Amino acid sequence: DADLVSLWGDRLLAQLAKDPRIAKVATETPSGGLRAYVNIDREKAGRLGLSMQLISDTLNDAFSQRQISTIYAQANQYRVVLEADPAWQADPKVLDVIRVPGAGGVQVPLAQIASFQRTVAPLLVTHEGQFPSVTLSFDLAPGYSLGHAVEAIAEAEQDIGMPDTITGNYAGDAAEFRRSLAAE
Repeated sequence: DADLVSLWGDRLLAQLAKDPRIAKVATETPSGGLRAYVNIDREKAGRLGLSMQLISDTLNDAFSQRQISTIYAQANQYRVVLEADPAWQADPKVLDVIRVPGAGGVQVPLAQIASFQRTVAPLLVTHEGQFPSVTLSFDLAPGYSLGHAVEAIAEAEQDIGMPDTITGNYAGDAAEFRRSLAAE
């Protein structure tokens, strides 16, 4: 579950940032992206003669690109792309003014058949194989060794109550250090 991995990754990051043995804890997957859920009232849309395909096509036209034609010249082909003004694409308030073409040419405001929920989302979801992952990187604080950092990470996982379903592994120098301990 990407949301759980992100949640526990953020908690571990916060806990490690407090530890004096570790410096400059960072992640490449910060939260802070905006997400808008569009919850369509299917019954209301159906009463107005609006199919889910038509609503999906309208949102696609508003927030993505669509090839609508090809112009053929003697030496090249030029694709014609339909795209909304980028200023409109960047503002979630545009959902309040989008209209869906209904039966008989009637323009139905999207807000009449849908509710909008704005939330915060990760800017990026990384994967390790098929599983969502979070990468935490760190530097050693002056006077501390890699062994101290590995201990700090284990203690931080225990302190925050990291569930067994969230597993971690080391990469880089920390992975080599762990492998060398296994050989002792």
